[in-house]
Amino acid sequence: MTATRIGKCLLVTKQEDNGNYTHTMTGPTGEHTISTGSMGKKAYARVTAHWEGFLANNGVQPLECQDLTEVEANQGMRPADVLAVMGEECIVEYQMPAGTTALRILRTYQGDAGPYRSVSYTACPNKWRKAILKQSGAWAGASQSSGDILLEVD
Repeated sequence: MTATRIGKCLLVTKQEDNGNYTHTMTGPTGEHTISTGSMGKKAYARVTAHWEGFLANNGVQPLECQDLTEVEANQGMRPADVLAVMGEECIVEYQMPAGTTALRILRTYQGDAGPYRSVSYTACPNKWRKAILKQSGAWAGASQSSGDILLEVD
């Protein structure tokens, strides 16, 4: 299960044992759920587009560069900064209690409640490095294993 808070709404995604996803939004208009079930890519894209439209109609705006959000990591909600946005995805840096930071690529509408992938500072794809430098400017992270890291384009 993943959860994130965007504005007044809490978005939760659960992956069932059979691989299906259930998305739930709890906010000012109550609790709403949509399930992907077992469906092909086109049907999944339609359901996802419907869900994102529903979120927009309920005041949930897509994440943008320099927004603040939260991600679930190591059994807790962690503060996260949006470093860059490309299309329907964004890359965020979240901070752990000891002060170290990590990167995660999220969907802009669903935040951490949607599919995501974590990336290390050293393995961060070059397209994201360029986007971070262009959208956020000079930037350095605090990696757990490598200490402070200056993110530069190769």
